[in-house]
Amino acid sequence: MVAEVVAAPSLLVTLIRLIDRIPVPPPPKRPRGRPTTYPDRLFL
Repeated sequence: MVAEVVAAPSLLVTLIRLIDRIPVPPPPKRPRGRPTTYPDRLFL
C-alpha cells in the first residue's frame, strides 16, 4: 500500500511537468543598427 503512494507522482509534480511543456514565445527581435544609448544625465 505504501509503495503505491510513493510510485505515483504527486499532483504538484504533474502540474509542474505540464507547465514545463508550454511553449515559450521567442524573444523579441532587436532592431538592426546601433543600440539606443541614453545620455549620462537622464531625468526621470
